[in-house]
Amino acid sequence: AEAGGEEDEVEVDVEDDDDNDDDCDEDDCDDDDNDDEDCDDDDDCEVSIRVGASNDDPSEGELVTFTIVLDNDDNSSHTVDVTALLDDDLDFYSASDGGDETSDGDEVEWDNITVSRDSTKILRVSARVSTGADSGDELTFEAEIEGGDSDEVEVEVD
Repeated sequence: AEAGGEEDEVEVDVEDDDDNDDDCDEDDCDDDDNDDEDCDDDDDCEVSIRVGASNDDPSEGELVTFTIVLDNDDNSSHTVDVTALLDDDLDFYSASDGGDETSDGDEVEWDNITVSRDSTKILRVSARVSTGADSGDELTFEAEIEGGDSDEVEVEVD
């Protein structure tokens, strides 16, 4: 993926299986499948996270785009807060979907990201490999859902 790409959301259609309605009791089922559920501090949150990099071996000064994929396998939409942690040798350049760089520049935060039911939401962060990075250095990019899943990817400076 190139910096400045326009892919903001990818929807994955999953058909509802009405045959499973008999397995529900009053406490476990909700007639409205479109309710937003907040995943903060919820161990049962159905949103998972995966990260990837546009280049596994960038050179000093090169821009790398990191992709954060949020997968919601639940029948309800969920709202999550996401934080991306940048290695000291990665200089923030840009973020999609209103991601805000923190004042110290080593984190990017998204608040209240809604992931629709049975779908995927994609966030992106672009960062430049700092001129102080040495060849062979492994730089880590990590993303996490507040109170939930996390994932990381490493790139090696060429």
